[in-house]
Amino acid sequence: MSFVPAINTEAITLDIVSAEAAFADGDMGTLWANLAHLQTLVAPLDGIFTEGRNGEASPAVLLQRLLSGQGTISADDFRQSMQALRAALERARAIPPFPGAVRFGPVPKDLFAHPVNSSSYLVQVSSPPKSYVPRDYQLDIAREATKHFAKEHRGIYRLDTGLGKTPEYGFIIRQLREVLPHEYKDALIVMGSHQHEPAYKLAQTMQYMFPNEQVAFLKGGVKAEDLRGCTFVVGTYQELTQAGTVDVLKSWAGNKRILFVLDEADLVVFKGQTEEGDRTASWFRPLIDFGLFNKKGEYDARTKHRMLGASATLDRPDEIPLSTVWGPGNVFYHVPMTDGIRSGNLVPLVGKVLEMEVPPDQKLLFSEFIRVDRAGHVVVDESKVQAAAGSDYSVKTAVRAVVDHMVMGIGPIGARGKAVRRGIGFAENTTALEKLMRWQQDLFELIEIIFRIYQGLNTRHPMRAETIVEILGGREKLDLFRKELKHFLYSREWQEVQPLFEKAKRSLLAGNKNDVQVLFGRLYTLLHGEARQIKGRPLVATATWDKMDQDKTGATIPEGSPHSRYRNHFGSRAVTMAAHNNGEIDMLWSIGMLERGYDDPMSSLIVDVARTKSRRLLVQRAGRIARPPDGKNPKDHSLKPEAVYVTVTPNLEAHRIDLSVQDLARVYGTEMDPELGVLRLHPNTIGGLRWKTPDPVQLDLGGTRKVHVVLVGERTIKEVISFLQKRYGPDYDPEILAYEAGRSVNEVDNFLKGIRFPSEAQLKNYLQRWGATAETIVRIMATYYSDRAEMKTIYGSAWRQVP
Repeated sequence: MSFVPAINTEAITLDIVSAEAAFADGDMGTLWANLAHLQTLVAPLDGIFTEGRNGEASPAVLLQRLLSGQGTISADDFRQSMQALRAALERARAIPPFPGAVRFGPVPKDLFAHPVNSSSYLVQVSSPPKSYVPRDYQLDIAREATKHFAKEHRGIYRLDTGLGKTPEYGFIIRQLREVLPHEYKDALIVMGSHQHEPAYKLAQTMQYMFPNEQVAFLKGGVKAEDLRGCTFVVGTYQELTQAGTVDVLKSWAGNKRILFVLDEADLVVFKGQTEEGDRTASWFRPLIDFGLFNKKGEYDARTKHRMLGASATLDRPDEIPLSTVWGPGNVFYHVPMTDGIRSGNLVPLVGKVLEMEVPPDQKLLFSEFIRVDRAGHVVVDESKVQAAAGSDYSVKTAVRAVVDHMVMGIGPIGARGKAVRRGIGFAENTTALEKLMRWQQDLFELIEIIFRIYQGLNTRHPMRAETIVEILGGREKLDLFRKELKHFLYSREWQEVQPLFEKAKRSLLAGNKNDVQVLFGRLYTLLHGEARQIKGRPLVATATWDKMDQDKTGATIPEGSPHSRYRNHFGSRAVTMAAHNNGEIDMLWSIGMLERGYDDPMSSLIVDVARTKSRRLLVQRAGRIARPPDGKNPKDHSLKPEAVYVTVTPNLEAHRIDLSVQDLARVYGTEMDPELGVLRLHPNTIGGLRWKTPDPVQLDLGGTRKVHVVLVGERTIKEVISFLQKRYGPDYDPEILAYEAGRSVNEVDNFLKGIRFPSEAQLKNYLQRWGATAETIVRIMATYYSDRAEMKTIYGSAWRQVP
């Protein structure tokens, strides 16, 4: 079966219908426009249309013949061409963009042959071979892996998105087979990932890297005989967890050793024993069934099987430490996002926090997000924050952020090239997702109208006043256009544009164009109409989410059905994501499914409207746009000089940090917790505020509000940090420290920032797990006791520990 590139079947169908209507009405202008647009959409159909059908013209050739007719198209030629296009479209619909259960095999000599396997579950797919040349650090990781696995049976490494985590599995497997052949040469490989698309990419990558072996991609109903001869089996965690799949894998493996490769390894943790026969409750279940862990989640060091894992983050929002699964000391390599950016292997990140614009009469509803409780602790009012995040003001700020950051300068230093950014947006929930998608589509449609009129006014033969009025919907619709402008422009912009609109409106109603050019010239600048000009076709926004193709009953909605719950121009999830990858969609909104595993190297903008306290999620989201545009030349950023992460928040009182020009990896990595109710305080100033007293306990937030925050144990923390720098190096990472200590990243990070002081037993436990000598522990604990005594003496009842 052929692998079909992304085909926008819905848009092609609409253009065919529109062209047929225009031909019937004799509207040749509309007809030429539809046919020309069809030409841009049908290229992927060519291979399907001509495969095995000698003598038939491809869709592109058919359209070229029609367009060359220049007004002399016969009814028969037009009818036959449209029928042929519809037939090609039906063939495309019959072939899924992502084959469901695929058996990759050795790359055949004839790269264009597509033999079908006899199994109804596994289909042989061939494709041109790719070469994967390891970078220096990838070779280092593979070497460290072999050193580690010579002594241990499980190991995990951290490698941020865009640094080549997927091919790294292949480099490690090659190295293990070569250096430790007695254990790994004949071992079978079972690989899992969290979603279909990244799992399928894993299978493809392994087939490219091991062309003489067979790679199977799992699908429901697979049998042991379907896997005969395969050395790699790849699937989603949901599929690997199914009782039938586990039984098949046991039969397939027999007595052979299995190396379990767990992608996004932080997702696989033990959450308690599942009910008998229930294998979908925990992705951890296959590891129990193969004897790596018992039913209590305890690792069996005697197991013959091995575990290799990787992730961009080593913590979880539920604070279950990964060391409970992977064991302490088993992180054998660590490359955080900061290192990737500093080395040039990731694209530089710029973080921006945008405050939503609220009318003066409603500011009280959207300002008091922080209060101080009776104990003197800073508390964020989550209900108010949530209401503000879902408000129209937040949505407006988000969709405008897309337009305001859409144009990107590209090319070598000194070049003046420009491109349109490809963006990803994160919404809070499905309701917010639909709203963001619709508003973005409406804003793009408004820009399209402005672009058409602006271009028409700046040609050799300028557009007439009557034509402008017609494009705006007629004389009676001019006020609706005014309403749309006010809806999407910021108030400061509307104050400038309103008088220009009134003058232009009077001119148009009088039948002339006086003042019209001034209005549309300003709108073209404010709403960045040059993005439309750079792209050459209308800007497009849509959304994708897990169940976007299901109705309220859970039944699948036919592609293009008018009964779909949400307006989505590109149909199914797979088609939508592929269309974003190839540039047809400029802005793709989602809830959470694009946080991991989504690979589009040309995406360079994130607009984040989904609140989170998890640094882990922020890193995962940022990783979607940090990937270099050219994987073979990662340090060539000429097509994507920087990536922009915009977070739209109503809660700037909690942020109190200007991110306008700061490196996002540095900010999120070491300097702040984006939604922490208390910040690290220093004498003199913070956020532009003067201290009322030199006492580092009191922070004046203005008015009568005062927050009491204690930075306890400053000398203890300095000694601990000094020890950590000697033990782990000057750029020690809280994620590694938390992993080794078996605690959450937030807990360890807050301790090192002086926000939360541990108990005596906790501090001793930290130091022991971090490898401190007995002498070091005694010295640090002496300082700890001194700090506690001093705090109680100086501050008395004012001493409060932040919970």
